[in-house]
Amino acid sequence: MEGTSRASRGVAYAALAGVSLIAGFASWLHAHSVIQAHGAGFLVAMSVPFLADLVILGASASLLAASRNAQTWPAWDVLALSVGAGMTLAMNVAVAEPWILPSWLIDAWPSVVFILALESLAGMVRRGRGTQSSPGSPGVSDQCRHGLPAGAMRAERVVMA
Repeated sequence: MEGTSRASRGVAYAALAGVSLIAGFASWLHAHSVIQAHGAGFLVAMSVPFLADLVILGASASLLAASRNAQTWPAWDVLALSVGAGMTLAMNVAVAEPWILPSWLIDAWPSVVFILALESLAGMVRRGRGTQSSPGSPGVSDQCRHGLPAGAMRAERVVMA
């Protein structure tokens, strides 16, 4: 946003934050209605609707960080963003007829989003340590496929021989 005034950026940020909060709340209400219609208990119906928006937020932040550091977009983050967006869209569409979403999809959602979030977080930790690619992939010249320093890799070969 170079070239724009500080006031303009402030208005844009405030407006986008307001839209995000209102849309997030409406989306939560829709998802809550769908999950409740499928017979979920109180705590599940209250908490599960947050999952899609949170995984979207986390994946978006991770993709933004990768872009700012001139890194390629991590596949897990792209997948998490796509699946989260797909699920929140499905919940918002299904609010009129909750039964168009199968119960197994709603029941599996917490496990799926947990795996996506955990893998995205692990990728952020790896990238934060300076490991641009996953252990064992080409381009990590000073590490073996186990993530050990090159000297430890030689020691590992000696011990195993």
